[in-house]
Amino acid sequence: MEAIRSKFDKEERHSRIANLCKPCHRHVHRTFKERELAIQFNTIDSLLGHPKIKAFVDWIKDKPDDFHPRLSRRKNR
Repeated sequence: MEAIRSKFDKEERHSRIANLCKPCHRHVHRTFKERELAIQFNTIDSLLGHPKIKAFVDWIKDKPDDFHPRLSRRKNR
């Protein structure tokens, strides 16, 4: 991950951290590898631009706050 560290300074890396609900966070990590997140999908806009993330957000947005979808343990990539 040295390439990521050289691309963004420490402050920028920390400011790009997205605060997501637990189901969205889990879905993002099931969809992408850490490197993909760091390089390609490091903003909310870039995440929402991906069809799998957009579809999940559209599906979960009307669910109650305490809703926790059952997600498989396998990563679908």
